[in-house]
Amino acid sequence: MLQTPKTKCGTNLVVTTDGEPPSGPPQYVTVEPVSSTEFRISWQPPAKDHRHGQILGYSVGIKRTR
Repeated sequence: MLQTPKTKCGTNLVVTTDGEPPSGPPQYVTVEPVSSTEFRISWQPPAKDHRHGQILGYSVGIKRTR
């Protein structure tokens, strides 16, 4: 349990902890062709109850198939 100690002035100390990675995937992922060598990916963030704080970025990977 985290307690907020009082300072000499009597005000509370605010403490922020790091968030956790989302426990759910992005929603509504779409891939659209732009040209024969390009595509556009879009998505919405995970549902709010799966975010666990601010999302700072995403990693996107691709794999070439034949």
